Amino acid sequence: MDFTQFPLRIYKVTNGAPLRLDFELAQGGLAPSQVLVIGTSDIQPSVEWNQANFYLEYFTFNGDDALAVSYGDSITGRFGLEGSDPGQNWSDAGVSTSNSNIALKFGLLRGDLMGWSDPSHSFQTLSTHPSQDIEQSLLEGFGVPPAPTKLLSEQAGWHLISLPNHPSKLSDISDDILIQGIPGGEYPSSTPNAYLFDEIGEWSVPVHIDSIIPNGVGLALYHFGNSSNLASDTHDLLGVSGVENTENVQVPLHRGGPSRFTLVGNPYPSFYDIQVLSVNEGSIQNTIVTWNPSLNVYELQNLNDGYWLAPWEAFWVETSDALVDSLQFLTIGRRGNLYPFQQKKAERNQMVVLSFTLKSEIVIDKALAVVFSQEAEIGWDAYDATKLMPMNTDKGFMAFRNNGQIQSVVSVPNELLTKITLPIEIHSYGDMKELQLSWEGIEAIENNLELLLFDRVDSSYVSLYDQEFISFTLDTSSSKTKQRFHLLIRPIERDQITSRKEYANDLGYILDQNYPNPFNPRTTIAYTIPASTMVKLEVYNTRGQRVAVLENSYQQAGKYDSYWNAKDFSTGVYFLQLRTDYGVKTRKMLLIR
Repeated sequence: MDFTQFPLRIYKVTNGAPLRLDFELAQGGLAPSQVLVIGTSDIQPSVEWNQANFYLEYFTFNGDDALAVSYGDSITGRFGLEGSDPGQNWSDAGVSTSNSNIALKFGLLRGDLMGWSDPSHSFQTLSTHPSQDIEQSLLEGFGVPPAPTKLLSEQAGWHLISLPNHPSKLSDISDDILIQGIPGGEYPSSTPNAYLFDEIGEWSVPVHIDSIIPNGVGLALYHFGNSSNLASDTHDLLGVSGVENTENVQVPLHRGGPSRFTLVGNPYPSFYDIQVLSVNEGSIQNTIVTWNPSLNVYELQNLNDGYWLAPWEAFWVETSDALVDSLQFLTIGRRGNLYPFQQKKAERNQMVVLSFTLKSEIVIDKALAVVFSQEAEIGWDAYDATKLMPMNTDKGFMAFRNNGQIQSVVSVPNELLTKITLPIEIHSYGDMKELQLSWEGIEAIENNLELLLFDRVDSSYVSLYDQEFISFTLDTSSSKTKQRFHLLIRPIERDQITSRKEYANDLGYILDQNYPNPFNPRTTIAYTIPASTMVKLEVYNTRGQRVAVLENSYQQAGKYDSYWNAKDFSTGVYFLQLRTDYGVKTRKMLLIR
């Protein structure tokens, strides 16, 4: 659909008047299978979360109002009947069509109280005297909920899903995605692309494509992507039919000991608040692990941090002890079909999360974090989490080595009394040698703690308060590579605390903000070094790639000016990094062309 040649228009009428133009879209267009939504701001988060186009326009309705939609000069759909006035109100059986001349089509007796509706499929025009339509008294709501769907990423890759219908089986989605290597599916002799991981603690292949998959059990599904040359069609959108789960769902866990993982999933076609999850016997760790199919990496979510599971979303649960038996989804945790625009964050634990990301040209790992909480303890507690190895082992990963364990989450008390040293193991495979380690959440950490990143290769320290990332080259032949970086967390006596800027300057070097900033295309960089040292002054883009080397020499103590002419670079954010024997400093620059 090309709106530049054939505008999309919405006509509106109120109080029984003729149609008038209310909204016009005369630019852009829609590709096949794309969706465009025009409506009020309360549905905007849901639309954008589902990756659809959204335009803001306020519509209000009484029974004598109507809408007509046109593409080009042809009206393609109507909602209500213009030029009519239904007269008196009608109400019966707890449902009111107050001043309304529309109703659900014949055979649709119950709608969705969440308000979902498709006027062209669900509604019909009533007579102009709705008080006469007594047969409509069986209505219990308006609108029809959409069939549960799951949008897959266009590129090939793994997805962790949970089917939201009851009963559920792989054949429910086999019309939308290729299911191979499983009896009843296509290419039964090929490698399977669907696996279960349940309370036994092992990956298994479903016995048959029509085998029942218990509600709440997670499923690893490989999507071959749109570029596949397979004979069978594959789609980006999965759909199921059947009965929606309306009861509590209990899922057995891999039990018998601590640090055992189970793949479970949201059993409902609606968002779910993980703070409502219930555990039968024993306990589970506070961290769950979700899968980001767009980045092909695991991500960490905390049970107390207000995270809402999306429909179809599966995740990993880690047991805390041998007593735990099963996990229960309570129906009170359902949050409707709308994406939560403002998620309520838990405040009772005063929890702060410092999260890390490892990437080169692509994101390699995002599942590494330090949790600061008043309830945390030195050693293993409910806020710690074991490192779950990634599904894509060809990229690499990072992990804390703590007390002989490989962890993705380490918890630290807010009132820390002693220094903690956490070695960070970094594994990278293939040709990804130029790496970037970045962090988020440092601004929320109490100022009685200092966090430093120690590099064993050049014996330098970086304060996490002073910059947002470090870039480095990974030498796989070096014995120091495996645990190259150590995260040092140490308390500072309150009477010794100065501002973060003063503390950073005490380390002996200063990197001033470039001037002018923003700039085009030339800017000046001033820096000060306290003693003779090797100086590297480099520029990186937002992907962590080095794009310019401004200084690389041995310099005497003093103040220096350097210059960067970015005439060959595009508009965007760049990072200036000064590396000396005294540490590393970083500044953010903005180039505007």
